[in-house]
Amino acid sequence: MPTDADPVVNTWYENQEESQQFKVVALDEVAGAVEIQHFDGDLEEIDLEAWYLLNIEPIEDPEDWKGALDDYEEDDTDDDWTASSQEITPGGSASAKANLDAPLGDWDEDLLDDDPMGSED
Repeated sequence: MPTDADPVVNTWYENQEESQQFKVVALDEVAGAVEIQHFDGDLEEIDLEAWYLLNIEPIEDPEDWKGALDDYEEDDTDDDWTASSQEITPGGSASAKANLDAPLGDWDEDLLDDDPMGSED
């Protein structure tokens, strides 16, 4: 049964004949085209005339509509990311710990002798 529902951007629909859910992502009335994104992430362009021949109904946003991201696993992380952040130091590629272990002779002795609290002896 043809639809009376107009295509509305960011609205979800279900093709009743194929039980497929999709979202309208763009509408070009001048060109007569509706761009949709299927639940699985695939994009498709439908002629506006063909839209009204489809048996579709607007639906609520699906609860879990990440669709194309279904293959993503939360454990897909780079375990070595912390190691690369430790290599960034002002002095080059040496680790931060190596900079902290530098001999005191490399520091300005006048700064080390100053009493930051201004206490008098």
